[in-house]
Amino acid sequence: MAAAPAGEDKASVGGGAGSTRTAAAFSPSLKLGGRSRGSLPLTLTPRDRWDRLGRAVHAGAAGSLVTRRGDTARKAATATCALATGMIVLVALGGAGFSYFERPGELAAARQFEAWKSMVVELETKRVLAGRFAAMTQEMLVASDPDPAVRAKRLRTQAAAVASGDITLESVAPAAGAPAVPPEIGGWSSDALQVAEGAAGVAVAPAASIVPGTAFLQRSLHVALRGGAPVTAAEALTMAPAGGGGAAAVIAVWNTTSRGLDLVGAEAGRSVSVADLEGALRRVVYAFPGDDPAAALAAGRSVAVWATDGNGVDGAAVSRAVAVTAVNDRPVLTLTGAPPSFSYVHREAPVAVATILTAASDADDATLASARVTLSGGSGGVGHMLAADAAVLASNRLQASFNAATWTLTITAAAGAATPPTHAGYVAAVRSVTFRTTGETAPTAGTRNVHVVVVDPHGAASGTRKLASVTVQPPVTCEAGNFLVTDDGIHYSCFPCRAPCAANEYEAQACEGENDRVCASCDSACASCTAAGAGGCTDRGPSNGLDCAASHYTATGATTTCQPCTACGAAQYDAGGCAAFDNRACASCHPACELGCDDGTAGGCHACAAGFWDDGAECSACSACGDGTYAEAPCGGSSDTQCEPCHAGCAVSADACTGPDADDCVACANEHYDSQAGAGVTCSACAAPCASSEFEAQACSGESDRVCTACDSACATCTAAGAAGCTDNGASGLDCAAGHYTLDDGGGARTCVACATCGGTEFAAGGCGGFADRDCQPCDASCEAGCSDGTPGGCDACAVGFWDNGDECTACSACGD
Repeated sequence: MAAAPAGEDKASVGGGAGSTRTAAAFSPSLKLGGRSRGSLPLTLTPRDRWDRLGRAVHAGAAGSLVTRRGDTARKAATATCALATGMIVLVALGGAGFSYFERPGELAAARQFEAWKSMVVELETKRVLAGRFAAMTQEMLVASDPDPAVRAKRLRTQAAAVASGDITLESVAPAAGAPAVPPEIGGWSSDALQVAEGAAGVAVAPAASIVPGTAFLQRSLHVALRGGAPVTAAEALTMAPAGGGGAAAVIAVWNTTSRGLDLVGAEAGRSVSVADLEGALRRVVYAFPGDDPAAALAAGRSVAVWATDGNGVDGAAVSRAVAVTAVNDRPVLTLTGAPPSFSYVHREAPVAVATILTAASDADDATLASARVTLSGGSGGVGHMLAADAAVLASNRLQASFNAATWTLTITAAAGAATPPTHAGYVAAVRSVTFRTTGETAPTAGTRNVHVVVVDPHGAASGTRKLASVTVQPPVTCEAGNFLVTDDGIHYSCFPCRAPCAANEYEAQACEGENDRVCASCDSACASCTAAGAGGCTDRGPSNGLDCAASHYTATGATTTCQPCTACGAAQYDAGGCAAFDNRACASCHPACELGCDDGTAGGCHACAAGFWDDGAECSACSACGDGTYAEAPCGGSSDTQCEPCHAGCAVSADACTGPDADDCVACANEHYDSQAGAGVTCSACAAPCASSEFEAQACSGESDRVCTACDSACATCTAAGAAGCTDNGASGLDCAAGHYTLDDGGGARTCVACATCGGTEFAAGGCGGFADRDCQPCDASCEAGCSDGTPGGCDACAVGFWDNGDECTACSACGD
């Protein structure tokens, strides 16, 4: 048992072990809300006791209560705690001892009192009060210790009282402020759940238990299938019925969403005890009644369990993987109708004996290891034969062998089969099985029974099934040239065989037994034959080969057959004969030939190919027109190419034009352009070259004519627009117009600029041209209205105060005193 927490005050109530108090009175010491109320002697008269103790407890105003079982807990005594008319009432029922401790801060007594007020309606009903007290006590227990092991130990003591029927539990909401602790699943094994295919179910959690959290009462328990594999009818998750009969306390409901069982109380809306849910959980079993678990559970399967308590709180889920061991199922044969009976006469045509077999199936395997068809009855196996149709065997990748000593036909997969034969393939092979007798000596008359059994790749065999019974009749013989005829398979008569086969036929079926002679036409490759196909042509000996039809030869190899001789193609000729062992040899015609040839020369052509013409002796290559010419008449027949010159506006090149006119040009010659842009090519002459005072603003090329634009007035000649477009003469500067010079900005840009104009009192000391501007210098002070140089003699006129002495302007003399 868990000990009382250290430092807590406690008071004993009732007559537990070690108590000296009787059931008539008790005196608890209570410490509530931090204040001691001392001892209260109480007489156990029902209502008086409740009221006195209730008033004392109510006066505490705060604190919380937790309970711990005394030493006599196994006596399953109970207690009731309820609040009526605002008071706490404690009632001792039975002989157990209870202790109450203060837990400050966990539950506020005032809030707890208010939450409990509406709970008690019938104080006199001990069952109801006992159940509610147990639930409330559990609420306080859970809050008192966070250790789940301690909680579990305490709650199992209470569970014992519940199981004994001394306490009836009802749902109680948690108190305000109490921590919500979810329920847990204990005793869980994480080992994989081992289940055998088709076997009885295995308990999912045989030893699991429920460790309640905040709420002792539980609403439901959930067992769900998880993993990527979809839940199908191949799996079963069920709850076995409880032993002992009677109504079940817990029922299992399938939950489509969670893909599992919800274990809930049989009484709707009521919570369930831990003991009832644990018992139900331990009865949940998982089984795999289906087939092929590897395929059904390829995406994985596990089973998960979790609980939901009475307050709707889900606990954490625990889970374990599910491992299903596959069990090899026996293959199953399906027959339609009863086994038929046949009457058979020695050496007559084989009779099909397995047609009532319609299907074979195996839940585990898509193929079989073998199928065995056996005979029984009679005096022995001599002269008896069971055989399967070779074409059916081949098409289904099977082979068959017959053991004459044991009368057993064994059908197995063909050697080297890339894909295993299917069930349907084995069925088809068995259905093709026939019975017949062989040999000169007739077997003993009597009934033979035919049975079949199939075996899967793991050695499991189906049941042996009877397919038919065959009664062997004594044989009837005919003279040569006759065959047997019967209407009922028992009574026979002899009829003459049909006439021998013609030269272009062969005997496909001999006239013997019950068969008339059957003649079939030879293969088209044969002139005469002894058997079907191109290999059945009559053999004329090692020197001559087979008797092949016209245009065929004898081809040797793995087999010797008549094969059609190779037909030469349209561009080939026959270079060798088609006879005996030789195929026709074909050789290629000369490239000049079309529609075949007689030999490999240009003179052997039946017609000339394109690019060639018949010059009377052979096919010669057509001449090609030279540059600047076109084919006026194409090469063909008996004429070579006739070439004519192109228009003068056309470019002089190969294929420069298609005719003689300007609009037949493919490309234009120099100094010509396409004047019909967008409407075919028409070559026209370009405009005359630009004058020296113009520049070519648009060149003559493509679809554009030449466009000339006048030079800038600053230029003498130019190559582009503007004063910077004047012709650049290199070291001598731009080709500027008169009165202009070249201005170089030092960065490579040059422009023609007008020279400076000297003023009325200046003269030009330097010329205007090249890279130099005009240099204007002032006239002498004696000049007026210009000058030719800077001296007094260069004046155009003398200024005031000066006079012209004939050579220069001289200052006027001043008159004396």
